[in-house]
Amino acid sequence: GNAATYKFTEEQWINGSKRVLTRLNAVTDHVIVVPGTPLLSFDGPGCLEKKNASSALKRFLSDDSSCREALTNSQTANVPHYLAQAAQQPPKVSVLNLNDLVCPNGYCTAQNTTGLVVFRDQQHLTDSFVRAQTPKVLLKLKKLGLGSLLAD
Repeated sequence: GNAATYKFTEEQWINGSKRVLTRLNAVTDHVIVVPGTPLLSFDGPGCLEKKNASSALKRFLSDDSSCREALTNSQTANVPHYLAQAAQQPPKVSVLNLNDLVCPNGYCTAQNTTGLVVFRDQQHLTDSFVRAQTPKVLLKLKKLGLGSLLAD
């Protein structure tokens, strides 16, 4: 895992990650790289609190409480691509990008369509959201050909 918010250049992400992955590859059967979680420009729970406030309080706060934003072409959006490039050369390395589960269709929301609160702040995910994603994560692992690594 990593944090996509490190201020590295594209070259630093790719070359530095490749060096680390090559070293890890030498001492393990398989390396799975998980890109960092997207970063919101707002506090998820705080936005939901404002969104669910009374209409008088909403007017006082004068805030667009949509609690949703596009995952733009930012570093957070680009890092998974850099990691995928770094993972091409060393054998036995896979990138497990879960950001489409966190920000489906390129939009990050504080609360998903099933009512689960996704973020517990600007970047970290809630336990309930993560647990609900387990079947989808297992499916992604199988699609990467890593089903044999999973315990029954």
